[in-house]
Amino acid sequence: MTILYACLAFGVVALLAYLLYALFNAEAF
Repeated sequence: MTILYACLAFGVVALLAYLLYALFNAEAF
C-alpha cells in the first residue's frame, strides 16, 4: 500500500513539473 501511494505521489509530482515546464515554454514563445 505504501509503495502504491509513493508511486502515485511521484506521478502527481512529475505531472505538475511537466505542466509547469509546458507553461514556461508557452510563455517563452
